[in-house]
Amino acid sequence: MPPRTTASSYRVSEDHIRDVEPIIAWLRQKSPSPIWLVGVSAGTISVGWVGTRVREPVDGLVFSSGIFRGTNRVGTLGLQNIRVPTMVTHHKKYGCKFDPPDMVQVFTKFLPAETKREIQLFDGGGNRGGDPCHQGTFHTYYGIEREVASAIVAFIKDNSRR
Repeated sequence: MPPRTTASSYRVSEDHIRDVEPIIAWLRQKSPSPIWLVGVSAGTISVGWVGTRVREPVDGLVFSSGIFRGTNRVGTLGLQNIRVPTMVTHHKKYGCKFDPPDMVQVFTKFLPAETKREIQLFDGGGNRGGDPCHQGTFHTYYGIEREVASAIVAFIKDNSRR
């Protein structure tokens, strides 16, 4: 029996690349629409890893509430290789030690100067308490989800090549 892979280690594995590449290829065959990778929280690790390693590049990347500190943080995943439009969203009041809002500026310094980028820090919404990394908090943009989704959709539409 093969060793068990944790979600975190899988996100930075060749298995992850092998799983996603056929999906991207299938989508390219089925539709002329642009393909973007959007990740929230730990999903930003996947976006950083896969987005910089797939053989056929995607059209853009979105990192939302990214993990900027700790093991497999997005800044260590080869972001200097990104050549597609990239958006980073975060909430100004998010209080997790692994992805504080002040790290957004540091994160974008990993991107090449020529890479089109946009940073959007959001304010507002609410926090139902509890663990700051769970639903119903600033981490998930509780109460302003539509505003955040609209901003992401606008960036994707404005920066799609197809």
